[in-house]
Amino acid sequence: MMGRWAQRSRAGGSHVGLNFITSAHNEDNVHVDLAYAQAIAADTLEPNDFQSFPSTVIGNDLINVSPKTLVLTMDASIEDDTVIVYSGANPAVLHPQTMDYT
Repeated sequence: MMGRWAQRSRAGGSHVGLNFITSAHNEDNVHVDLAYAQAIAADTLEPNDFQSFPSTVIGNDLINVSPKTLVLTMDASIEDDTVIVYSGANPAVLHPQTMDYT
């Protein structure tokens, strides 16, 4: 049986875990609000590492609107899409990650 200490130890103890998307909101079929669990800087991610499905449209611009929120501009309309996938290689961000649009 694994106790609390063992679980924390295996998960990294008091170290900060990987950052991850907590929600993705399709604002107007071209812009996506991405909320993260921890503060994140837009310049640490590549916009084209985000892809919307089923259309396969990729991102082309990424800006911070708050410490934990980014706005992603897509290359084309994502009107009928249901999920966004982040597949970048930033070692501090969970990848790949799939998030349903809200």
